[in-house]
Amino acid sequence: LSIVAGILLSIGIWLFGRKHYLYIWLALGIIWLFAQLGRRIIDYP
Repeated sequence: LSIVAGILLSIGIWLFGRKHYLYIWLALGIIWLFAQLGRRIIDYP
């Protein structure tokens, strides 16, 4: 997940620039989504 976070942060900085903090929330949201999906897959094999 940390690799995904790094990629998303770099893409976010490139798209939005350093002034906007939207990419931080976007990265956290996508990491949360991946965690939820992974937990569902593990809970319901």
